[in-house]
Amino acid sequence: MHIVQLRSVWEDAFVVSTCQGQSEASKYVALYIQRSHNIAQAMIVIAWRRTHPQLRNRRHYHAVYTGTGPGFHGHRHLAMAMTDATAANVEAQQPSSSTALPPLTMQIVVRRDLLEADGWGLGPLMAQVAHATAAVLHETRGRAETVAYLEDLQNMRKAVLQTADEASLKRLSDLLQSSNPPIPYHLWIEQPENIPTCIALAPNRRENKIKKALDKSGARLWKG
Repeated sequence: MHIVQLRSVWEDAFVVSTCQGQSEASKYVALYIQRSHNIAQAMIVIAWRRTHPQLRNRRHYHAVYTGTGPGFHGHRHLAMAMTDATAANVEAQQPSSSTALPPLTMQIVVRRDLLEADGWGLGPLMAQVAHATAAVLHETRGRAETVAYLEDLQNMRKAVLQTADEASLKRLSDLLQSSNPPIPYHLWIEQPENIPTCIALAPNRRENKIKKALDKSGARLWKG
């Protein structure tokens, strides 16, 4: 029996166990599915129900389920096939470390040249980071990634990067905006000076297009 057929059988079992107006026989099949410690045997009951409509009562189902019914021993290959395929199907549905999603993170890119500029310094730049971060979280508050990010406060991830100057910051803005679809971000422009200071990206999983945009704009981890 192919896995595709097994999946169909399993879906039938799920429908049987949840639908309204079940027949007595269907209820008994559902009971086996819910209480059985051997999924393969419970699936065999469903397979027999599909191919042996003459099985109408509890006695017949019990005979099939326990292996005492007529013809059951001739179908042990079916039990083995279903057991193997079920195990493979369950294993395929289990998340593994190789397929787990990367953690959500935010990248905040700050102009490095402002660190030495008159009237700026480290403190004012920290304020710019806070402004841009709050702005992008507010603007994307309806996105699933942002919601998930804010629901896990103790595990927030952020990366602070630097870019050389205003031109490189604007290049990053253009790259993010021109992506298809656009990558959500906020470019903070300090007023009343009207100076672009930093970019905060909305929570993301560091997709390749984000990495490429950061690389092309010359963004690097903040140093010093």
